Amino acid sequence: QFAVGLLEDLLQGGTGASAGTGAGASGPRTVAFNAAISACANAQQWQRSLDLLGLLQRSTTAPDVISYNASISACEKGAQWPLALQLLGGMLRHGPQPNTISYNAAISACEKSGQWEWSLCLLGQLCLPGRSPAPSVISFCAAMH
Repeated sequence: QFAVGLLEDLLQGGTGASAGTGAGASGPRTVAFNAAISACANAQQWQRSLDLLGLLQRSTTAPDVISYNASISACEKGAQWPLALQLLGGMLRHGPQPNTISYNAAISACEKSGQWEWSLCLLGQLCLPGRSPAPSVISFCAAMH
């Protein structure tokens, strides 16, 4: 609640309204959204995390890989594996480019919901020759947990 309140204060005040639009760096708006999305994920409020991601997508500041990773993690914690896969698929189609953390969160979301076939499918995508991102030890552990 506190993090979302701070984000609302930031949005009402307009601080950093145009920040975060440059390539490669997240501005204060994106960082504030990411913090609120992560806080909601940690509080088991996956719906609110996705609402905040949607608000960020509709704003003048594009979500970054951290925004999506936090949202996929929220889906994992809320046992919403289909939504986690949708978010990962959206990243693959429209950006930002998913990283190993993106895949690990989606693998974990599937595994925790008993969808081991999807976990192994995602792990298999990471293990393709010449594939970037590459799997990590966490990728394998998440798929086999």
